[in-house]
Amino acid sequence: MSKIYLSFLAGLFVLSTIPMALPLIALIGFSTGETSSHSFQLNDKYEVQQHSGGAMAMPKIQLIKSNGILEKVIAERDFEIEYKNNYYTIADASSMQVKETEDSINVVFTFKDGSFDWRILSK
Repeated sequence: MSKIYLSFLAGLFVLSTIPMALPLIALIGFSTGETSSHSFQLNDKYEVQQHSGGAMAMPKIQLIKSNGILEKVIAERDFEIEYKNNYYTIADASSMQVKETEDSINVVFTFKDGSFDWRILSK
């Protein structure tokens, strides 16, 4: 009878630690940056990444400009790109290109249905 009671207590201990460990695992995951998994270097100056700001935040697509060791977020948009009644993420893009003009920066995402142009006005 004592073996059954001891195994029951050990089982309850293991089952009670699982719900308490989930917030710790989420905290470690979001603090280390392992959740922002999609990052693409477009050229020497620009990078596109899908970034999740936290556990409760929706992911965003960010355009980042690199100035040596400093990086600056130039623009940000929702992580889903609506194109021809379909929703895509940057992981679905077959290619990405950046085109810089005097008044804007254009990031062109190429999907299987065609190309989507994300235009960012320069300041």
